[in-house]
Amino acid sequence: MFGLDSVRNVIFRAGRCLGSVVGRRLKSTCKESKKEEIAKYIKCRRDARLSICLVEDGTVHPCCDPPRVIIIGAGMAGLSAANRLLQCGIDNFVILEATDRPGGRIHSVYLGNVVAELGSVNIYGGSIKNSVYALASRENLISKHAYDYPMGRGICMTSKGVVVPKLVDATAPISMAMIHQQALDIYGKDTGDVGSLWDFFVTRIHQECSLYPERLKKYAARYMLAITNDIRYRMGSDLSNISASQFGSYVPCPGTDIRIPTGMVGTLAPLLRTMPTCDHILYCKVVNKIIWTEKLSDKSDRVQVVCTDGKVFHGDYVILTMSLGVLKEKLGMIVPPLPSVKTDAIKKMGFANINNIFLEYSNPFWLWKSGTLRVGWSLKELNTRKTCPDWTKAVGTVDEASGSQQALFMGVSDQEADIVEKLSDVKIAEDATRLLRTFTGDATIPYPDNILKSAWKSSPYFRGGRPFIPTGATVVDQCALAAPVPDSKQFIPALLFAGDATALGMTGTMHGARASGVREADRILELTRMASGRPKPSMLGEMGWNKKSENQKMAANN
Repeated sequence: MFGLDSVRNVIFRAGRCLGSVVGRRLKSTCKESKKEEIAKYIKCRRDARLSICLVEDGTVHPCCDPPRVIIIGAGMAGLSAANRLLQCGIDNFVILEATDRPGGRIHSVYLGNVVAELGSVNIYGGSIKNSVYALASRENLISKHAYDYPMGRGICMTSKGVVVPKLVDATAPISMAMIHQQALDIYGKDTGDVGSLWDFFVTRIHQECSLYPERLKKYAARYMLAITNDIRYRMGSDLSNISASQFGSYVPCPGTDIRIPTGMVGTLAPLLRTMPTCDHILYCKVVNKIIWTEKLSDKSDRVQVVCTDGKVFHGDYVILTMSLGVLKEKLGMIVPPLPSVKTDAIKKMGFANINNIFLEYSNPFWLWKSGTLRVGWSLKELNTRKTCPDWTKAVGTVDEASGSQQALFMGVSDQEADIVEKLSDVKIAEDATRLLRTFTGDATIPYPDNILKSAWKSSPYFRGGRPFIPTGATVVDQCALAAPVPDSKQFIPALLFAGDATALGMTGTMHGARASGVREADRILELTRMASGRPKPSMLGEMGWNKKSENQKMAANN
């Protein structure tokens, strides 16, 4: 196996690679001067048993004139798109990132001597099926030091400081896992309007609790409602806003949820290392306007991206990976306006707020790996959230921060996440301590020495934390959101849309964002191979462009 530099600078020996390509043969019409480009574009490995060179199936011909690609956003979707283009022979791209760092909503920072996640906390589904899990494995981030977080973890206590009985502790997680699966199974069935996800959960929890002895019913209800708060945090929105009939469009990856104590930002390393030069990612580049045309011309640019600093970038394709929150707020920056089917989809899809809170203690009041508390609110207490806002009522679990013996973690969503962004650190410390004292029954629990919190909605570059399918919307709207523009038989796409909001079956996940970036890169690669280079006026007639978009196919399958 060659090292990284060897892969980038591979040299073909005696032309043997050109004659024995696996999957597809490159034409031998390139001039001698193109050999360096061939070596640059094609990833060649020598198998231990085969004396042949392996080439990515999607690799474009190294002699073609590559299209100019502009990628907006250096998050997981944008970096994955760039990595895929490089992998298949296109390096004529630039990534425009509004902030001063890569990662988007992957944001790892130091809290004392440990890493805290202000953004994505979990790899949802720790298995080879998850592409981000694979990235983490490539960096040796998945080991005995990575922590899994099953649904039934921690000690559940009530707001009166009472520990939930052992029988409930053993059975309630199983019951809630069954209810959760039943909610997923609604999708695709002709059940009519089943209302919101919250209505479904409350009804099923009430039914399950009726099976418990009378003295245990209230404890079982509190335990299962605590898990609904965890689901609420994962979804980003109040469950009353989420469509129960569309909840099952999300396809979970096998495996438990994984947290990486060394930082989720490490998953970006394999993608960043592939960048040929630093100039391929430009930071602090805030996009002000995107000008596009559906017509192909040899004399004018299909797309122009204008930044707030006056810099203008010209290209053949633009991949938009900004958050759905920014897309909702900045629809006017796209000129001419997007088609109505696209704008309607953007407006109908939901984008909620999620924030993470870390409490650091110089003298922790728990032993390491024993600090997880499940917060067992009653239904009556939770129903007061609308009338008497209290951010602590969005907390389902208080966890130890990954890898830390001195910090606790709480996650909140929706309006409670909005409230947290406006509160001072002192007020958050007071409220969090009140929560801990109430549920443990220990009035002596100290105040934290330090508070760290995220503020995603306040940021003009994110405007929230997680997309979701709300009541009134369906997967069809998500397909429309993910479709390129123009998306027809008469025109070649100019604007391509990626990001976790466009990932069917993987909404709001890192692996969904990665898959969407690869999807749009593959779309460009296919167009480039069919046109033998950049899009041109004769392209439609030559190719007979009549393919359905990938998302239309996926919608049909769903």
